[in-house]
Amino acid sequence: MNCPVCKIPLKNTDQLEPQLTARICTQCNGHWVNSYQYWKWRDKQKGVIPDTPPGEKSIDVQDTNNAKICPECNRILFSNKVGHGLKFSLDRCPFCGGLWFDNNEWEALKQAGLHLDAYTIFTKVWQQEIKRQELKEDYERSYAQRFREEGYKEIKRIRNWIQNNPKKEDLIVYELLIRDFT
Repeated sequence: MNCPVCKIPLKNTDQLEPQLTARICTQCNGHWVNSYQYWKWRDKQKGVIPDTPPGEKSIDVQDTNNAKICPECNRILFSNKVGHGLKFSLDRCPFCGGLWFDNNEWEALKQAGLHLDAYTIFTKVWQQEIKRQELKEDYERSYAQRFREEGYKEIKRIRNWIQNNPKKEDLIVYELLIRDFT
């Protein structure tokens, strides 16, 4: 079983968490977690509240963007963005279900309280939400640049006022109609 990044043999086992074994690469410090091992560990976590201390400093993740081969079945791993404030992707084998965690990715997931949801990251709904959030951020950056900081703050203030106004629909219709007469 070789590391998907370094191509060297993975060390037999390492305790990623109590009762969660993983194979580790001694060169890049990545971890391979067998699907069965993850789900066995995950089932034992029911009712466990992740201990994620607030305000802990960010973890330096060593995300590698190269194509990776599954150590178990030699197929290409699929990579999906994690999102939710984390700027890296996770890798999963679509055939055997194993997960590859680049250096510190597991720790970052754990800190964010997402380590219990590793497989959820690969769902269509999760990925659509990431795309929606990225699009929103792109629009905000674009309009902030277009209207400059003060103008953008004022637009956001007005928008917020409209959104929270009990006559929101009337205000929107008025703006659309009056536009035709100016």
